[in-house]
Amino acid sequence: MSEQPLKSLPGRVRFPEGRMIKGQSLSGAPVELTVSEIIVVDKPKPGCVRTVKHGKDWAAAGTTVQLADEDLVALLAEGVPEPMVAESETMAGAFLPLTNRPFSGTPLPSDVNQGLVGDCRVISALQAIAVAQPALLTSALSGGPDTYEVALKRAPAPDRAPASSQRPEVFRVSGALPVNRLSKEPELLYCLRGNDTKDTSFPVWPAIFEKAFAVMWGGYGRLAGALEEPVMLALGLVSPMSGKIQLLNNAKPDRAAWREKMTRFHAENMPMTTTIQEKRHNYAVIRVSEDGVVVSDPNTRRTGDFLARWAEPRHVSTAPGFVADSEVWPLFFPWDTFFDKFMWVYAYSLRT
Repeated sequence: MSEQPLKSLPGRVRFPEGRMIKGQSLSGAPVELTVSEIIVVDKPKPGCVRTVKHGKDWAAAGTTVQLADEDLVALLAEGVPEPMVAESETMAGAFLPLTNRPFSGTPLPSDVNQGLVGDCRVISALQAIAVAQPALLTSALSGGPDTYEVALKRAPAPDRAPASSQRPEVFRVSGALPVNRLSKEPELLYCLRGNDTKDTSFPVWPAIFEKAFAVMWGGYGRLAGALEEPVMLALGLVSPMSGKIQLLNNAKPDRAAWREKMTRFHAENMPMTTTIQEKRHNYAVIRVSEDGVVVSDPNTRRTGDFLARWAEPRHVSTAPGFVADSEVWPLFFPWDTFFDKFMWVYAYSLRT
């Protein structure tokens, strides 16, 4: 088979309604079965795919099938692209179809939480947009529950933003989300981890956007270390230089000036993220007031008094272990404490 057609096609695709395929087993016997996914493995022979069974046996071990060249190309072009799971989840990872609605009203930052991949900048960007510009999210996402279309400007890499002149393109993603198929009950691996997969009430928009960026950049593993700027600009925001505030202690910033800027940015509905000094981790700015700043950790766990914490964020003085404790966020920081603890604030605006 010519490698050129395959290079331009995804290596894993889903057929939400199931798809009959015909090929050969590794021993050469004819094979005919209905699958929900095929994954190109090209081993032990060229044209080999690993299949995922359609229906209730989706988590069972699949069959390796060798397909004719033209059939493989046609199937990869027909199916909905599925991004590869991160390398550490290759053996346990599978995609579970969910029927949840994308939104349950206006997108909220409390809808969002990070999973096992290190994409805190991606997730904090989604939280910040939900705070300040939720209409960008609802206008970019359509379809479901089997297949979604996500309109994004293509960022060339996880650390490179799209050009300002670029037009959005539509990314097709399925409503199936990565889970650990080996756990007693399927557990979500990435964004929305901690939600019960049998619960159909939680909105899935955060995971669908995360998945669209995984499709854009070549897999969930590529999201680890991704920057927030490509995400913000892919959704139509711009990054003015005045919005990149450095709050470095050794620079002795004018705290009154930064306070005025952040208050103005918040009033102008500019999504903001910030970085803490004690570890390499990104957070979303939820609210700015005369007294201080409410900040959310994108890795906030959905446990205990989760909704109560969002309804009335605690004062940071009541959470001495807040850097390591993901069950206390979001938190309120008085201005001086905020400036002492955080390094940078990035603010983004709509194009005018």
